[in-house]
Amino acid sequence: MSWTFGNWWGISRLARRIISMFPSTHRCEAAFSALSKIKCRNRNRLSLQHTTEALRIAVSSAEPDFNSLVRQKECQKSH
Repeated sequence: MSWTFGNWWGISRLARRIISMFPSTHRCEAAFSALSKIKCRNRNRLSLQHTTEALRIAVSSAEPDFNSLVRQKECQKSH
């Protein structure tokens, strides 16, 4: 394989993406700590999808707007 500018650009782009995943070791350690809490002895049977979703929620800084969510729901009327 000959190294051309195009190949080097692709490798450089990939390296920047990987490095930017965790801009500091603090975020990486926080994610690992959250994962160890999620995958404890009592919850070791979580599927990969559920574990991924729980980890995403644990490390996210987004705050849900509960008032908006409640306004969107309708009360269940009795029969």
